[in-house]
Amino acid sequence: MKKNFKKKTLVGLAIIGVSVLIIWIGPLAPSKELVVITKQMPKLDGSERTSITYSVYYIWDDMQEEHPWWVIFQAPLGDGDFEWAVLEVADVGDVYDTDKFMKAMQFASKFDKNWFKSEMYRVQRTRLEKLQHILFGSDALEKEEEVIGQILNSIGLAKK
Repeated sequence: MKKNFKKKTLVGLAIIGVSVLIIWIGPLAPSKELVVITKQMPKLDGSERTSITYSVYYIWDDMQEEHPWWVIFQAPLGDGDFEWAVLEVADVGDVYDTDKFMKAMQFASKFDKNWFKSEMYRVQRTRLEKLQHILFGSDALEKEEEVIGQILNSIGLAKK
């Protein structure tokens, strides 16, 4: 009789635990959105010209993060030409330190149609996305892919 009671108790606790986990991952999880804000910024070549910069922000439960997650901008090449580059702001460290920020921009990754496919980036995952990533090793990052695709289309790199 004690063995059946223990088994029933363990099964009951397991069901409650799984139910709580499902609720925590689903309805109680914060909602994630992304937004792209475009700005005219001075070009990094020392001239007084400007170019468009795309800043990608995460929004959690309708609250936009203070700093962008990615900044996509035109980085100068040695020959006076430019290429699109992407900076993960988390790589900067202290975003209020202008020198660190400018130095990080010099080492930003090339931004093209292959950048997001290369998986050399970091994202913020929801609880469900984290669980899927742990269990299946795959990512379903539709929101990030959509935003990157919009930027690629905007700068004309999507079909090249």
